[in-house]
Amino acid sequence: MQKDRGLQNCSEEWRNSVPTAMLNQMSNLGYSKQDFTLCQAVALAKKNIERIDKADKEDELYMYYKRFLPERMAEIYAECQTFINTYEHSECLNKKRVAVIGSIFNGSTQADRVSDYLDSLPNTKAVRAFDELRVIVRQGKTDWTDRAFEIFVSVIDESDVVVLIPSDKLSTISWLLGYAWSQGKPVIVFTEDDLSAPLGMITLRSIQAHLASWKELTEYDFEELPYKRFADNLKGSEVKFVENIKGEQE
Repeated sequence: MQKDRGLQNCSEEWRNSVPTAMLNQMSNLGYSKQDFTLCQAVALAKKNIERIDKADKEDELYMYYKRFLPERMAEIYAECQTFINTYEHSECLNKKRVAVIGSIFNGSTQADRVSDYLDSLPNTKAVRAFDELRVIVRQGKTDWTDRAFEIFVSVIDESDVVVLIPSDKLSTISWLLGYAWSQGKPVIVFTEDDLSAPLGMITLRSIQAHLASWKELTEYDFEELPYKRFADNLKGSEVKFVENIKGEQE
């Protein structure tokens, strides 16, 4: 799981307040305390509260606690509830989470630049998709695509808005856009360097805004998310798509 730098820029004291039971659950999931975001930790605490309240035969762990360790179960409940009460309404948690997805092969360039800008805004924090994947690719691992799929889904699910930076090397752009749209996440396409990404007209209908320059990005209201159609910057993939239908190009 990639680390959410936007949250890491906030106070880290919450990490020292994570209930012991949740630390064990994080470990079982293959994550360390440092890999978890505050949003994920609060969600996990709420899940524990829900499981303890229910504690039926389908939940073997808490059924065991209920029968043999009721005092420990009560402690876990109290620890999780305290954690929720303390951090559920924290300033960091309430910032709008913006997933930033660009080409993994471009290095620390556009996606990081956009992420740094979003982190500088008072009410947004960037969720960076490629930090972990860059390390995996540099290590020469051949199974990085499986982890990429998991990270893409996780990053989009955990975010409020998705910023996609298409390029000819990000061939999954249409799938990412479609998945984000299916989850009800507004999608902003940023094409400062590349207006020739392989996007069709139907795909473009699911875009909330197309930003074609750094000036447009910095002037865009990420709070209100105004609609800005791709046709306002009609120089790229939509033209290709139309020409292909007419048979004028490949």
